[in-house]
Amino acid sequence: MPRFNKDTPTAFQNMTEERQREISRMGVEANKQKAEDRRSMKDIMNWLLEQKPTEDEIRVAQKLFPNVDVKELNKKAMIAARQIHKAIADGNTKSAVFVRDTSGEKPVDVFETTGGERIVYITADMNKATQSHIDSMIEKDK
Repeated sequence: MPRFNKDTPTAFQNMTEERQREISRMGVEANKQKAEDRRSMKDIMNWLLEQKPTEDEIRVAQKLFPNVDVKELNKKAMIAARQIHKAIADGNTKSAVFVRDTSGEKPVDVFETTGGERIVYITADMNKATQSHIDSMIEKDK
């Protein structure tokens, strides 16, 4: 005989409504906790980047960009602004590459293989015209 069935006094359907609600509530809480634990690093990072900047971050940004209402920016925008500033003011080429790539202007990487074949890596942020051009060039080479 199974340990729990509908005839068992301790079966869920034989419990009081209050006890059923309590057990359901505990299950919902456990499920929420499990979902939080499963959050990916990407989800956590995106959540953090959407947060408002600290007072120290606001002071620094106001010095760098006096004409911008930095209190309306989130951390993601603050990082982008700092990278732009570093690229312009300091001539930092890594910052310039970050700004270019993030703004959607990353060039397509083409690699030659030993057999003369070309492999093109298409990034997710490429526009349709660029992808069509690459497709036509590949078809032309065949």
